[in-house]
Amino acid sequence: MSQGSEKGIDYEKFAQYTVERWQERIVRMKAVDTGELYRSFVWHVYRDSNGDVERMVYTFKLYGWYVELGTGNGYYHGNPGDLEFLKDWKTNPNHRKRRPWYSPQMWHEMKRLAELSGRAWGEKAMEVMKREFAGTEWRAGE
Repeated sequence: MSQGSEKGIDYEKFAQYTVERWQERIVRMKAVDTGELYRSFVWHVYRDSNGDVERMVYTFKLYGWYVELGTGNGYYHGNPGDLEFLKDWKTNPNHRKRRPWYSPQMWHEMKRLAELSGRAWGEKAMEVMKREFAGTEWRAGE
């Protein structure tokens, strides 16, 4: 088995691709101020002792969640609801708003990985069946 590739899927490339899509979304949504969030992405593919992928982990600055949810300084659980900076939120074009850079892209990438995995496992199953039934004669109706 090649390092980084299992059943035709290169998980390391997939993880890197996912991070690049997140970074593109952050730029497109104008959610880049200092660039710290953009540069904070780190991914790691963990494998078991057989080399099979056990999990993929992505990390980034906590601030990324605030951007995703449109929250941040001044928003906290249990606040009294009379936050001064929200006074003109309907008319202020610079008011903080959701910039969903993570959720839609992660959902898309998870679906894509499921499709790739399904295809790869299907191909592996066909290989096993071909090997098991090699030389077997099949007759219709028997």
